[in-house]
Amino acid sequence: MSFARNVRKFMKLFDEKKADDYYAASAAERAVEGVQASLSELRLSVRRGEKDWVRTGAVVGVSTTAALLAPFVLSELLTEVLLPLVGAVLTVFAVGAEADARRTIAGSKVWAAELNEIASTQEELLAVGGLYKAKLLALTALSVAIGITAIAVEEPFSFLLVFPQLKFAQTLMQVGLVVFQAVLAAWVTGRLLTVMEWTKRVRQKVTASMGYTDEETPRTWFRGKRRGIGGFKRLLTLCAMFPSIWLAIHPLGSHFAKRAVASTAAGALVVASMLYFAEYMTSRAELAQAARMRTFAMADAFVNSAEQQGAILPLVSAASIAFAGLITFLTEVNPFYASGLTVLQALAWLVASRKAVAAKFESEAALKVNLRSMSPRIDVGQDPVRQIKRMVLN
Repeated sequence: MSFARNVRKFMKLFDEKKADDYYAASAAERAVEGVQASLSELRLSVRRGEKDWVRTGAVVGVSTTAALLAPFVLSELLTEVLLPLVGAVLTVFAVGAEADARRTIAGSKVWAAELNEIASTQEELLAVGGLYKAKLLALTALSVAIGITAIAVEEPFSFLLVFPQLKFAQTLMQVGLVVFQAVLAAWVTGRLLTVMEWTKRVRQKVTASMGYTDEETPRTWFRGKRRGIGGFKRLLTLCAMFPSIWLAIHPLGSHFAKRAVASTAAGALVVASMLYFAEYMTSRAELAQAARMRTFAMADAFVNSAEQQGAILPLVSAASIAFAGLITFLTEVNPFYASGLTVLQALAWLVASRKAVAAKFESEAALKVNLRSMSPRIDVGQDPVRQIKRMVLN
């Protein structure tokens, strides 16, 4: 079963793009469509949360109306108690809206920072894999040079006509080229496996939470990878030598110089194939790392938008606190003016609550972007959509 799967993967390397593939939606367009769908779902959740806002607004309206009517229907003693109390309650509502928005914004900032940290770590992993791929480039050139040298020494040297007893020297050179090419093919295969390990780690999904986790670096991750090589990897390394060794022996009836040329050419083909697979794996890892960076960029854009929406909240809270102090002062001077200031406090809460909802919407949208773009720190099985809905509705 696994052999058939590997065969299918190998055949996919030779698949050509169809005409429709060139006009298909790009990864970025699909991500944007997914984000828009998620934001539409989030808007519905926010609309369901309007009931809580209406209930709070009813409390604010009743409190403001009671404060406006207090100087006319209540005694002076009760008015002096009620007006500062209403001012304090309205201030708590305004400041509470700011605190709720700030909590959501802070959570989205932490999440965006985690995305940035993961993307940076994956970029470092990809860079280290690129170092091993650079070695493959040099080794491929060396392998081609060995094949050309084998062709150059195929025909007997001219001085051997004078000194035929030195003919063994040319044969030893050809044998050395064959052996060196075979060993080089095996060593290149080992470097390919190393590149595959690094690029596989870049494309791997990592499940983590918002809590504190042990930091993983390329050094700590790769520390145990070189302690021992598995039997399957050793077998692959030996198989890379097989074409060179086989063509150096067969066919037995042909001249060894021709077999040496075929052997070194087969070794060069193996090395070039290893370079191709390394480039292929690296390109896939680069696409995955670019997707992570795009996820962070989109999440960071929503976080900045949430910051912009909540920028006015500290001013509104400060104004509400100032109004509360002024109400307390004017209650002793003129209760009618003091009751009128509660209307301004109600308006301050109205502005703060709507801006808080907008900031919360943008902050939760950052997490929705993270979910839709399949960030490496998202575990789909935990279903964070429900968590987002609970946070918005609360």
